[in-house]
Amino acid sequence: MELSFLYAPICPFAQRTWILLKKLKVHFKEVIIELGKDNREPWFLELNPLGKVPVLRVREAVEEKEAIIYESLVCNEYLNEVYAGNKLLPEHASQRAFARILSIRVDGLISVMFKLLKTNPEEDGQGEIELLQQVCKQLQVIDDQVKNSGGPYLFGKSWTLADIAYLPFVERVSLVLSQFFKKDIRQMGLSYFNLWLNTWDKDPDYLETKLPLDRLLPVYKKYAHEGLLKRLE
Repeated sequence: MELSFLYAPICPFAQRTWILLKKLKVHFKEVIIELGKDNREPWFLELNPLGKVPVLRVREAVEEKEAIIYESLVCNEYLNEVYAGNKLLPEHASQRAFARILSIRVDGLISVMFKLLKTNPEEDGQGEIELLQQVCKQLQVIDDQVKNSGGPYLFGKSWTLADIAYLPFVERVSLVLSQFFKKDIRQMGLSYFNLWLNTWDKDPDYLETKLPLDRLLPVYKKYAHEGLLKRLE
């Protein structure tokens, strides 16, 4: 098995697959992609016409043609099947379906985060409050699921693909809240969410994929309204 992992460390979608590769101890060739440059090159677009990371280039046997896999959730499903024997989803079919639903519902959290960054605090204070409430509502999904499962992960004592789908985006929402709104993501009254996040913050494989603040903050400053940028001065 030959596997190459094309990714950008700053990309949360790519981080999903990076975390899983680390967790599964998969040997891979690392190919770092400079977003805005490499992903627009013809050679990359030939691999992924969408121009996005992550991308897996896989040759399962010497005589086989290389397979190209992209989209983070699809990449992780592939890694689960090949390297984990499909054990990274719940046992029962209905729960597996719900894990996939949760992975898709991350999009709601992403959407609210970017709406927050576009908020003009000088003109729309009420809008800011409402969006912060929406963030809390999105995180409540994690809180409720961890509570129902007994935790510390979304489906109980073992982590799943759904946990990894959420993790990079919770990391970035935490950054946005702390840097632009002076809010601590752990002070939102979501005790089971905190249990989940604290558990991951002790995971060495995940921690290896976390970038320092000075690498991530400039990315989100590009999306932030001028009024929010003044809060950083």
